Amino acid sequence: MALPAPTPAPPAPPGGGPPPFQPRAWLRRNAPWLVLILASITFAEFLTGSTPVLVPLLDPVSAMFLIGLYGAGVLLVREASIRWNKGWPTILLLGAAYGIAEEGLGTKTFFGRLGVGYLGVYGHFAGVNWVWATELALFHAIFSIALPIAVVALMFPATARIPFLPARRSLPAVLTVYLATVGAMFILFNPQETPSALVLVAAVAAIGILVALARRAPASLRTFRPSTVGRPTVDHPILAGALFVWGFFALAWVAPPLVPIPVVVALALVVWAVAFGLYVARHAEAFQRPAIRLDFILGALTFGLVLATVMGFFGDWGAIPVVGIVIYVGWRLRQRLAEPARTAVPVPAGASGFGG
Repeated sequence: MALPAPTPAPPAPPGGGPPPFQPRAWLRRNAPWLVLILASITFAEFLTGSTPVLVPLLDPVSAMFLIGLYGAGVLLVREASIRWNKGWPTILLLGAAYGIAEEGLGTKTFFGRLGVGYLGVYGHFAGVNWVWATELALFHAIFSIALPIAVVALMFPATARIPFLPARRSLPAVLTVYLATVGAMFILFNPQETPSALVLVAAVAAIGILVALARRAPASLRTFRPSTVGRPTVDHPILAGALFVWGFFALAWVAPPLVPIPVVVALALVVWAVAFGLYVARHAEAFQRPAIRLDFILGALTFGLVLATVMGFFGDWGAIPVVGIVIYVGWRLRQRLAEPARTAVPVPAGASGFGG
C-alpha cells in the first residue's frame, strides 16, 4: 500500500506566526523517509529476530540506537547514491561498508566469539570471524540498505531520485547521528570483544576502500551484463528472489558444519551473491517493470517472514503483527502496480530499478 504523494505545508494563518501543526499533513509529506527507516529496521532486525519487536517499543534507548544506526545509515547511503548520480553498484558497496561499521566497529561481532555461536570458531583466523563477517556484510548490504531503498522507490516512485536530505544542515546532522551511534556502540556493546588496534585499523580501511569503490562504481548494473541482449522477461521473480535468499542462508547456516574448509563457505557466499547480481543485470529490462521488482523483493522477504512467524509462536509475539503488516503492504502495493495506468508510468533512472 503506497501512501499518497507528499503535499505542501499548510499556509500560515492570516494573523502571522507559524501554521498549526497538522499530523496527517506532516505524515503525508514525510512518509517516504519514514518508511525507509522503518523498512530498514524491520527487514534487518524484526524479521530476523535480532531485536524482538516489543523491545524498541518498551525501551526508548533501544529505539534510539536502531534509528541512529539503521535509519541514519540507510538515509546516508541513499543520499550518496543520488548526489553522486549512481545506482545499485554504489548502493550495494556502501551497504557492505555499512555492515562492517555496524558489526565490526559497533557490535564487534566480526572479531569476538560472543553471540555468533559456531561461527565464532569456524572460520576464525587472525582475530576475525571470516565466514560470519562475509555473511553479515552481504546481509546488511541487501536487507538493511538495498531492499528498503527499492521498496520506497516502488511505494513513492515520484521520489526515486529526489534527496531526502536537501537542507544544508540535514546531511551533516544525519552523518553526526550515525557516527555518534556507532561510536556509542563501540564503547557500550561487547567491550570484552574489542580487537587489537591493527584489526580495527584494517576494518576502517576496508570501509574506506568500499566507499572509494562506491564513488567510482558504474552507475548501472547493466555495465555487468554480458554482451548478448538480456532476456525481456523474468518467468518467476518471486521464486527467483526466494531462491536467492534461502540459498544464501543455507550457505551461511547449514554449510559450515558440513564443509570442513571455512574459506570455501565464505567464497561460496560471495559467488552466490554476485551470481544473482549478474542475473538481475542480465534481465535489466525486465526488472525495470515495477511489478517484477516487487515480486523479486517479496520472494527475498519470504525467509524473514517465515522465520519471524516461527519466532512469534515461540515468544516474540510482536513479530506476528509485523509479518501481517509486511504481507498486507506487499499485497496492496502489488494490486496498485497491477493497474494498467500505474504500470505504464516510465521508471526513473538510477536507484529506482534493479537494472538502474
